[in-house]
This record gives sequence, C-alpha cells and structure tokens, in this order.
Amino acid sequence: MNQNTHQFCRLLLSAVLLTGATSVWGHGAGGHYDHARTDSFDHDFDRALASLEQVVAEQPRHGAAWLQIASISLVRGNTMRAARACRHAAGFVDPIASLACRGRIGLVTGDFARPFDTLRRLLTSAHYASRVDDQTVWAVGVTAELAVAMGDTESADLHFKRALAARAEGQILVAYADHLLASGRPGEVLRLPPAGATDIAAALRRLQAQKQLGQHELTRESISRYDLAFRSAISKGDFRHAREFALFYLDLLPNPDLAFISASNNLEFQREPEDLLLWERAIRSGVSRRDPV
Repeated sequence: MNQNTHQFCRLLLSAVLLTGATSVWGHGAGGHYDHARTDSFDHDFDRALASLEQVVAEQPRHGAAWLQIASISLVRGNTMRAARACRHAAGFVDPIASLACRGRIGLVTGDFARPFDTLRRLLTSAHYASRVDDQTVWAVGVTAELAVAMGDTESADLHFKRALAARAEGQILVAYADHLLASGRPGEVLRLPPAGATDIAAALRRLQAQKQLGQHELTRESISRYDLAFRSAISKGDFRHAREFALFYLDLLPNPDLAFISASNNLEFQREPEDLLLWERAIRSGVSRRDPV
C-alpha cells in the first residue's frame, strides 16, 4: 500500500463513526429526531440538521441531538458549528460523551494528543473501565480513531477491540477494517465478525482485504455485482453513497471516469478532509482536472 493510500485509509476511518451508529443516536426519541436519523442514514445531511435544530429549539436539553448536530456539522465541513454544538451538549450528556465530541473535532483540526490522553485515562478509570453503555462505547471508538491518527497502532487495536466486544456494529467494524487495511493486515479483516447483509461499506472492505491477499477468484462475482448496482445508481443521479462508489472505482475495479464522477458528487454530501483527499485521488487516477462541485 503506497503512502497516499495509507493516508487516505487513516483519514477515511476518522469519519466512519461520525453518523449513523446507535451509540451516537441513542434510541426512540421520536418526532423530528427520528426524521433526522432517517435523513442522516440517507445522507441527506442538510435536512437532518434542519430537523435536529427543530429538536433543540423545542428541547434545548436534548443532549443526543446536540451531539448529532456536532457530528453532522463535521461531515459537512463546519468545524465551528460542531464546536458550538459540543459545548451545548456538555451540560446534558455523560462527561465521556462530551469529551468524545471534542475529540471528534480534534480529528479534523489535528489536535489528537490532548483528547486522546484524556479519554484513554478516563476509560481505564474505575468509573468507566467496565461500562458498555452507548456513549461510553462511542467514546472508546473515538479514542481508537485518535490513536490511529497519532500512529499508535497498539492503542488503536486495544480500543477498537473493546468497542467491538460491546457493539459489533457495522460502523465500528468498518472503522477497524480501514485501520487493519492501512496497517497491512488484510487477513485480520476477514476474521472480523460479519456485518449486516446491507452494509456495503463493510462488504467493500472485505473485498479489499481479499484483493490484497490475492483471492481474485473469490472477489470476481461480488465486484461484478457491485459494479452493476453502482453504475445503475450513478446513471440515475443517486450519489448518496458516492464515497463508496469512488472507493470501489479507485481500489477494486479501477475506472478513473467513474471514480472522478463519484468523488466529485460526494462533495455535495460530505466535505471532510478525507472527502477532498478522495477527490484528489480520483483526479490523479487519470481524469481531467476540474474544480470541485
């Protein structure tokens, strides 16, 4: 794996735990909050934010909504809005979740060490060491991401495994798989618990691992199936999961034109550093340079 690909994998996993995981969303809030959850899963982030703003306007003490505003704001590239939401959440969520929220911002701004040290210390304290509630598990995942960002593979493995032991969710599985692929351990990816049948992101990581291991016969049918599905979505202008499309056409079935189309349209939904790096990779893969959408 070359240096640029390694950098991208590291950046990519830093976004995986941002939205969608139960540990961030919580359960059964109803109304605008449930609408926001659905819109976020569909990558309609602006609509999700509008619903969440309605939630906190009506319920200013809704800590989970403030956390999700912070998370989606980071996906949309708005660090200042995320920081404001983290501050609002602080009074209404467990302290570990407030620190994890700030740690997520650190992953975007480059402030890795301070939140990592604080989270690692608290997570090994008597109060948090054995807890498996949603917000603590989310904090464990964020700590793993911070460890990856600092190049601390041992700590990253430790925290990812702790999070997976509590919640073998697709989002955590994908983040850990990206870490394993970036650190040259595709065999370990194939030993991870299987994700849900509809989890395309996790399935693509398994295909990447098989490809790295030279198991081309095992990947051929799946790659062909995803190619048909992704081409169909692209032809219909459905780019809600364009990040996965771009990764597929860069790393699994190289196609510079489709990679660039996908990476460019992905910027309509997500504008984190890894999304811009993905767009740059698509440009370098051979298509004509043009401005981002």
